[in-house]
Amino acid sequence: MALLAVITGAAQGIGAGIAEVLASHGLTVALVDIQRDKLLDVRNKIIENGGDAAIHVANMTNIDSVKALGNEIVLDHGIPDILVNNAGVLYFQDFLEGDSASWVHMINTNILGYLHTMSVFLPMMKKAGHGHIVNIGSSNSREPAAGMAVYSGTKAFWLGTTPALRKELRGTGIKITQVEPGAVRTEGVLKVMQDPSFEELHDKFYPKSKIDVDKAMNRDRMVAKDIGEVVWNAVSNVDRVYEQDVYVGNME
Repeated sequence: MALLAVITGAAQGIGAGIAEVLASHGLTVALVDIQRDKLLDVRNKIIENGGDAAIHVANMTNIDSVKALGNEIVLDHGIPDILVNNAGVLYFQDFLEGDSASWVHMINTNILGYLHTMSVFLPMMKKAGHGHIVNIGSSNSREPAAGMAVYSGTKAFWLGTTPALRKELRGTGIKITQVEPGAVRTEGVLKVMQDPSFEELHDKFYPKSKIDVDKAMNRDRMVAKDIGEVVWNAVSNVDRVYEQDVYVGNME
């Protein structure tokens, strides 16, 4: 029987890339997002390539929605073997503008969203005696960037929480891996760059004379499937091998 992987934020970007890679290795992937139409596109692509995928619409920031998701996953597929926490949001902004609504959005999605899914699926995995959690973070957690003060903070949260949970999960048969990617070319990044305010704000923090924006944030960056391969490597290791923290950079 194929292993089951639940992947949040799977409608596009890194989540879709991870789903495609895991499915190509024979896993059944449960695609989770709030964007049904895009989920269908990802599922259809996976099935066309010979993989097995199902869609599940849920809001990671709402604990009741995540609890309902947990029941749905178990009824449809069984207890997941792997949970990939990936759903996230990014705002490129000047902190002094005081956009508190965006701060709440990032905190609720990038922190509470992961906590919600783990609170639902970890007890199941513990009862089953095995499981693997993969939390997708960001290199901004260790190398915070101007324009990303709150985003970097939400990602840095996991530098404390993941290793603490790892200690709590000793002896349970559950692994928890933190993946910290550098810049990845995704729809979300392109959307940020296409915002009318991006160029002016970027010039403020990073003068053009020092950085070629297109080269630094687009052409030379990793693609979503690259992170999918990293996740596959982590979850496919033999039990005695435990990839705990994985830092993924770009070639200079």
